[in-house]
Amino acid sequence: MKYILAFLLFTIFVPSVFSQHTLKVVDESGNAIPFAILKFSEEQVYFTNLQGEYPLPEDQISKEFTLSYPGYLPKSINVSTYDLFVQVRLTRNVGGSDKKLEQNSANSIVQNAIKHRSKNDPELKLSSFKYKSYNKLFIDKANS
Repeated sequence: MKYILAFLLFTIFVPSVFSQHTLKVVDESGNAIPFAILKFSEEQVYFTNLQGEYPLPEDQISKEFTLSYPGYLPKSINVSTYDLFVQVRLTRNVGGSDKKLEQNSANSIVQNAIKHRSKNDPELKLSSFKYKSYNKLFIDKANS
Protein backbone atom coordinates (compact mmCIF):
# COMPACT_ATOMS: atom_id res chain seq x y z
CA MET A 1 0.00 0.00 0.00
CA LYS A 2 2.85 2.38 0.83
CA TYR A 3 4.44 1.70 -2.54
CA ILE A 4 1.26 2.42 -4.44
CA LEU A 5 0.75 5.68 -2.56
CA ALA A 6 4.37 6.70 -3.14
CA PHE A 7 4.06 5.86 -6.84
CA LEU A 8 0.89 7.93 -7.20
CA LEU A 9 2.43 10.92 -5.45
CA PHE A 10 5.56 10.58 -7.57
CA THR A 11 3.60 10.50 -10.84
CA ILE A 12 1.48 13.48 -9.83
CA PHE A 13 4.12 15.89 -8.49
CA VAL A 14 7.31 15.08 -10.40
CA PRO A 15 6.09 16.13 -13.88
CA SER A 16 5.07 19.52 -12.51
CA VAL A 17 8.61 20.06 -11.21
CA PHE A 18 10.23 19.29 -14.56
CA SER A 19 7.64 21.00 -16.76
CA GLN A 20 8.73 24.12 -18.59
CA HIS A 21 6.27 26.80 -19.62
CA THR A 22 7.06 27.97 -23.15
CA LEU A 23 5.75 30.98 -25.03
CA LYS A 24 5.93 31.17 -28.83
CA VAL A 25 5.30 34.37 -30.79
CA VAL A 26 4.04 34.03 -34.38
CA ASP A 27 2.55 36.29 -37.03
CA GLU A 28 -0.82 35.90 -38.80
CA SER A 29 0.49 33.19 -41.14
CA GLY A 30 2.02 31.14 -38.30
CA ASN A 31 5.66 32.08 -38.95
CA ALA A 32 7.80 32.56 -35.86
CA ILE A 33 8.82 36.11 -34.95
CA PRO A 34 12.42 36.04 -33.70
CA PHE A 35 13.58 38.60 -31.13
CA ALA A 36 10.10 39.74 -30.15
CA ILE A 37 10.13 41.92 -27.03
CA LEU A 38 8.61 40.64 -23.76
CA LYS A 39 8.22 43.46 -21.28
CA PHE A 40 7.28 42.55 -17.71
CA SER A 41 8.20 45.97 -16.31
CA GLU A 42 10.54 48.82 -17.20
CA GLU A 43 13.46 46.88 -15.70
CA GLN A 44 12.50 43.40 -16.96
CA VAL A 45 12.71 43.23 -20.74
CA TYR A 46 13.43 39.94 -22.55
CA PHE A 47 13.61 38.74 -26.16
CA THR A 48 12.47 35.55 -27.86
CA ASN A 49 15.00 33.29 -29.56
CA LEU A 50 15.36 32.58 -33.30
CA GLN A 51 12.35 30.23 -33.20
CA GLY A 52 10.23 32.93 -31.56
CA GLU A 53 10.16 31.02 -28.26
CA TYR A 54 10.80 32.12 -24.71
CA PRO A 55 10.93 29.73 -21.73
CA LEU A 56 8.93 31.30 -18.91
CA PRO A 57 10.48 30.82 -15.46
CA GLU A 58 8.16 30.03 -12.56
CA ASP A 59 8.40 33.55 -11.10
CA GLN A 60 7.10 35.10 -14.35
CA ILE A 61 4.01 32.90 -14.65
CA SER A 62 0.70 34.58 -13.78
CA LYS A 63 2.25 38.00 -14.35
CA GLU A 64 0.88 40.26 -17.03
CA PHE A 65 3.41 41.27 -19.69
CA THR A 66 3.41 42.98 -23.05
CA LEU A 67 4.59 41.44 -26.31
CA SER A 68 5.72 43.76 -29.08
CA TYR A 69 7.72 43.81 -32.30
CA PRO A 70 8.35 46.65 -34.78
CA GLY A 71 5.60 46.73 -37.39
CA TYR A 72 3.14 44.75 -35.21
CA LEU A 73 0.52 45.82 -32.68
CA PRO A 74 1.54 45.20 -29.04
CA LYS A 75 -0.43 42.63 -27.07
CA SER A 76 -0.83 42.15 -23.31
CA ILE A 77 -0.72 38.54 -22.12
CA ASN A 78 -1.20 36.72 -18.82
CA VAL A 79 -0.09 33.05 -18.78
CA SER A 80 -1.78 30.77 -16.27
CA THR A 81 0.03 28.05 -14.36
CA TYR A 82 -1.82 25.34 -16.31
CA ASP A 83 -0.62 26.45 -19.74
CA LEU A 84 2.62 24.63 -20.61
CA PHE A 85 2.76 25.93 -24.20
CA VAL A 86 1.25 29.25 -25.26
CA GLN A 87 1.26 30.48 -28.85
CA VAL A 88 0.57 34.18 -29.33
CA ARG A 89 -0.29 35.74 -32.70
CA LEU A 90 0.72 39.32 -33.31
CA THR A 91 -1.16 41.27 -35.97
CA ARG A 92 0.52 43.67 -38.37
CA ASN A 93 0.15 47.37 -37.76
CA VAL A 94 -1.34 48.80 -40.93
CA GLY A 95 -1.10 52.35 -39.61
CA GLY A 96 1.57 54.94 -40.35
CA SER A 97 4.25 53.58 -38.02
CA ASP A 98 5.73 51.36 -40.77
CA LYS A 99 6.66 54.47 -42.76
CA LYS A 100 8.47 55.84 -39.73
CA LEU A 101 10.28 52.51 -39.35
CA GLU A 102 11.40 52.57 -43.00
CA GLN A 103 12.83 56.07 -42.63
CA ASN A 104 14.97 55.04 -39.65
CA SER A 105 16.16 51.76 -41.15
CA ALA A 106 19.71 50.84 -42.09
CA ASN A 107 18.75 50.93 -45.78
CA SER A 108 18.75 54.72 -45.82
CA ILE A 109 22.23 54.79 -44.26
CA VAL A 110 23.59 52.34 -46.84
CA GLN A 111 21.96 54.25 -49.71
CA ASN A 112 23.46 57.49 -48.43
CA ALA A 113 26.93 55.89 -48.24
CA ILE A 114 26.60 54.56 -51.80
CA LYS A 115 25.48 57.98 -53.04
CA HIS A 116 28.61 59.59 -51.54
CA ARG A 117 30.99 56.79 -52.55
CA SER A 118 33.40 59.11 -54.33
CA LYS A 119 33.74 61.32 -51.24
CA ASN A 120 34.26 58.32 -48.94
CA ASP A 121 36.86 56.40 -50.99
CA PRO A 122 39.97 56.17 -48.75
CA GLU A 123 42.29 55.29 -51.66
CA LEU A 124 41.47 58.58 -53.38
CA LYS A 125 41.26 60.82 -50.31
CA LEU A 126 44.21 59.50 -48.24
CA SER A 127 47.69 59.27 -49.70
CA SER A 128 48.98 56.93 -46.98
CA PHE A 129 46.17 54.37 -47.22
CA LYS A 130 47.01 51.00 -48.82
CA TYR A 131 44.98 47.84 -48.69
CA LYS A 132 45.44 44.47 -50.35
CA SER A 133 43.23 41.48 -49.91
CA TYR A 134 44.29 37.89 -50.41
CA ASN A 135 41.93 34.96 -50.42
CA LYS A 136 43.20 31.43 -50.19
CA LEU A 137 41.16 28.26 -50.23
CA PHE A 138 42.88 25.04 -49.22
CA ILE A 139 41.03 21.72 -49.57
CA ASP A 140 42.70 18.56 -48.36
CA LYS A 141 41.17 15.17 -48.91
CA ALA A 142 42.25 12.75 -46.23
CA ASN A 143 43.43 9.42 -47.61
CA SER A 144 41.27 6.67 -46.22
